[in-house]
Amino acid sequence: MKELRRRLERERLVAATRLRQLGGQIVLEEAATPADSVWDEADHIQASEQREMGLMSRERLVERIERLTAALKRVDDGTYGTCIECGKAIGQARLKAIPEVATCVSCQEKIERGDA
Repeated sequence: MKELRRRLERERLVAATRLRQLGGQIVLEEAATPADSVWDEADHIQASEQREMGLMSRERLVERIERLTAALKRVDDGTYGTCIECGKAIGQARLKAIPEVATCVSCQEKIERGDA
């Protein structure tokens, strides 16, 4: 369990670091653009798309950090590796691939289909 905890904490730290870097990148890009520069419409669209992609990336990183934090809590309370939907064990290959996963494949498929 110690190795699992270290992996989850390391992945959470990497995601948090990436989130900070992404936040800084967006600020720098906006600050690097002089207010009096002449932009055509394509420049505005491209800048807007870059900001939107940055915001989406930040949202995904925040969500991943939240999932990793929840996984650490499950490690603490002894429920890590157990599906939060059906209570069955989550496959080791799935946990290795996605350490913060909270559902088994079967339940995840039901959720994605809207059956859950």
